[in-house]
Amino acid sequence: MTRAEKRYFKLYTSRHVVSGKSNYQLLFDAIARMQDYDEDALLKKFAGEAFTKRFAITKRRLYETILHSLDAFHAESSTDARLRRMLHQVELLHQRALYDDARKMLR
Repeated sequence: MTRAEKRYFKLYTSRHVVSGKSNYQLLFDAIARMQDYDEDALLKKFAGEAFTKRFAITKRRLYETILHSLDAFHAESSTDARLRRMLHQVELLHQRALYDDARKMLR
């Protein structure tokens, strides 16, 4: 990931944290500092944390969160992505019977 993508990920994940850092941020920072991925070292580092009991699930959710943040970060970089998002918004408006708003968006 680029430096900007990493920064955006931290901002993206901090939206859902009341104070401090989320488990995802802690794990992400620890992995980012590693030269080579070492799961045993991570488990030792976070031995007292509850998320290590379900570490596979936490890693999977971190992976999904990274993908969501990358998607949001690059949302405006592709014309295709912008068109798909706009069509999805039109579909949502149409489902809610907001036909005039949907029509305006298509213009």
